Amino acid sequence: MTQSPGRLTFVRATPADAKRMAAHEQRVADRLYGPPLDRHACAREIAANALYFALLDGALAATAAWKRREDGSAYLSNIAVDPDNAAAIALYGSLGFAVDARRENPFGDGGRAS
Repeated sequence: MTQSPGRLTFVRATPADAKRMAAHEQRVADRLYGPPLDRHACAREIAANALYFALLDGALAATAAWKRREDGSAYLSNIAVDPDNAAAIALYGSLGFAVDARRENPFGDGGRAS
């Protein structure tokens, strides 16, 4: 039996959402490439980027930010998905993405992509 995904909405975060984002960072801390951001750091990230919340049935399921670079490309950051990956897989699938390969923690503990 296949369960249909819930209602997915995207909302641009505001500085007032910093506490909610910080709580999300704590929930996904074991999947981040660095330490989770605190409320103040979240507020700075929200102010510096176009940061969005992906809400699944009103609950925060993922965050993602982007910023346009001088060369016209987009820099994606702050992508953090709640440990319930079923929602994330449904989100990416609805946007036309498919799993090609899966790598857990490819940069090691505390590592960052360059």
